[in-house]
Amino acid sequence: MQPHSTAIDPLALAAPDEDAHSGSRGFRRWLAPAFLAAWLVPLAAHAVGLEWLLPPLVLLITAALLRGGRTLFDRLILAVTLLLGVAMAAGLLFSIWPWRLHPVPVTGLALTALVVVSVATGRRPALPRPAWTDAVPLLVTAALIRYLATPYVGADLVRRVAVLGRGEDNFRHLALFDVVGRLGGYVFLDEPGARDHLLSQLVYYPQGWHLSAVLLDGFIVPPSTVPGGTGAMDHYISWTLAGFGLLVAALLWAAQWLPGRCTRCIGWCWPWRSAPSCSVASCRGCSVPASPPRRWG
Repeated sequence: MQPHSTAIDPLALAAPDEDAHSGSRGFRRWLAPAFLAAWLVPLAAHAVGLEWLLPPLVLLITAALLRGGRTLFDRLILAVTLLLGVAMAAGLLFSIWPWRLHPVPVTGLALTALVVVSVATGRRPALPRPAWTDAVPLLVTAALIRYLATPYVGADLVRRVAVLGRGEDNFRHLALFDVVGRLGGYVFLDEPGARDHLLSQLVYYPQGWHLSAVLLDGFIVPPSTVPGGTGAMDHYISWTLAGFGLLVAALLWAAQWLPGRCTRCIGWCWPWRSAPSCSVASCRGCSVPASPPRRWG
């Protein structure tokens, strides 16, 4: 009686290794084009005057590389807060390199960093499937921003200045916003150049919000022109309202996670968790005065 033997197919053993090698080769194949596209895309957008598309592109790629959260809205909130924090830290570099806050090198650096993160972590861009629950907090945020913008909509210059003056120290923040835009970076890194345009007490004031707003504003305004006077004031008002909109969106995002334990117990009501959460959070948002809120540092 011959002993029982098991035949081993050498092709079956080689298949996993071959798949791994082919996946590695495929990963390396798109690496060089990705680094090239990180700079060609901003250059092309600048050439045709579509720089305003670059921040949403960076936001979507960042959200696609994250792995936290369950919904698309989760990813977007996490990506926005991450990018703002990185932008404030990178502002130290932007303030001293020769291109300052120009959209092309800033976006090229951001996209290159995202490619490096993808390579280092082995993550491929992937976003959660969009759902109608993602639209609810965004629509509520847009409605609240429109409500807060009511005093400015259709108002003449005198009325806009009067409403802006109701804020605690909006004119000082407007001056910081203007000087950061003129210098192209943090004011405290160019103290001699800032003292001709700014009170000395504001040179070392926290400027994270101001630099972030000016950085994003550069994707809308041509880099060669810096808005001044009433133009700078209108841009400042817009970014102040956008900052409050981010606060509202973050509040709605946090409120959606509050009923998570209950909705896990009764899974059928999960799609409806956005409605009551957004209702409570939006009521809290509507309770603030209509004048522009204070900014984050």
